[in-house]
Amino acid sequence: MERKEIKYTNFEVTRGRATIMGSPSEVDTPFFRERTDIVEAVIPEGVKSLGPNLFRGCSNLRLVSFPSTLESIGDHAFMETGLGGELRLPGGLISLGNGAFRGCAFLEKVFIPKSLKYLGSGTFSYCVRLSGFEVERGNPHIDSKGECLLSDNGTILRAGCRFSEIPEGVKYIGEESFSGHVLLCPPLFPSSLLQISPFSFRNCLNLGVVKFPPSLRWVGTMAFAGSDIRELHMNEGLEEIGEMAFSDCRRLGCVKFSASMVPVMKDAFERCPSLVRAEFPRNAEWIPSGIFEKGKTATLMIRNPDPEAVFILGGNFDPSTISIEVPVGSYYAYKTHPVFGLFRSIKEY
Repeated sequence: MERKEIKYTNFEVTRGRATIMGSPSEVDTPFFRERTDIVEAVIPEGVKSLGPNLFRGCSNLRLVSFPSTLESIGDHAFMETGLGGELRLPGGLISLGNGAFRGCAFLEKVFIPKSLKYLGSGTFSYCVRLSGFEVERGNPHIDSKGECLLSDNGTILRAGCRFSEIPEGVKYIGEESFSGHVLLCPPLFPSSLLQISPFSFRNCLNLGVVKFPPSLRWVGTMAFAGSDIRELHMNEGLEEIGEMAFSDCRRLGCVKFSASMVPVMKDAFERCPSLVRAEFPRNAEWIPSGIFEKGKTATLMIRNPDPEAVFILGGNFDPSTISIEVPVGSYYAYKTHPVFGLFRSIKEY
C-alpha cells in the first residue's frame, strides 16, 4: 500500500524523502526525530542552522543534501541515523554540536571544511566503522593528524576513530573522543599528555594494557568506564582519578599503582569482577581500600618491607579474602602487624 503523504507548513515527508520547505534561516523543531520512514533529507539553500535532535534516531536515513549556506549543526542533530560511507560537510559550516553524528554506525570517513571552527564533545562517538578524517587545507582551527581531529594548535584531541594514533603534542583528550569505538590496537599515549577528560574512552574496546605516560596528571569521571581494559599501569605524578573512572571494566585484572598518586575517588573500580591483583611500589605509603569487590579473593603486592610505613585508607577490605605478597625478609613484620596479620595469607617474593 502506498504511504500517505504528510505535509506541514515548513516540512514535507513523501515516500521516504524529507524536505524542508522554503528557505528558513533556522530549523530548530525536531519534527523528524525517530522517524524510521525517512531515507533521504533535502535541506534547501538559505538554511543556516539545524537545531538539536532534528533527525535524531532516523535509523534509515541514508542521504542528506546540505546547502552551501549551512553554518551550524546542533547537538545530536543526526545522532543514530543510518548515514554511512563518506560524509562531506558543507563548505561554509562553522559549528558542529555535541554528539551531532554520535552513533552513526555506518560512517567510514568524514571530510571537514576549512570553515569549521567549533567541534563539540562526542561529535563522532560510537561511530564504530569510522576509519579516518580529512580536514580541508587552510583550516586554522581544526587539524587532522594520526586519524584524529585536533584543535588549539594540536593540543586538544576532539575526536578519534578506530585507526587513531594519538600524536605527540596532545595535552588533553576531550570528552567522549573515543567512546564506543573499537580500536585497531591499544592506544599509546604521548609524553605531552596532561589530562584524559570524562568519558573519553567509555565503552571503548581493544584497549588491552594501558600505560599512563609520566606527564599525565588527571583522569576524569568515567573516563574508561565500560571499556575492556585488562591491565592498568599508573604513573608517578598522577594527581587525581575521577569517580567511577574504571567502573564496569569487566576484564580488568590487575592495577599497578604509583606512589605519588592522591587517593582514588569513590567507586573508581566499581563492578570490576575480574580485578584480583593490585601492586604497589616500594615507596607507596597508602593503599586504597575500595579496589576489590567486597568478598573477592584477591592479592596485594606490597614492595615496602616496613608495614608500619603503609596505611590502608578506608575500611572496605575484607582481610579474610585477600592475600599479600611482601619483600623477602619482611614476612615476620607483616605477620605480627595488627592489621596485615589478619590477612588471608602472607608470602614473600
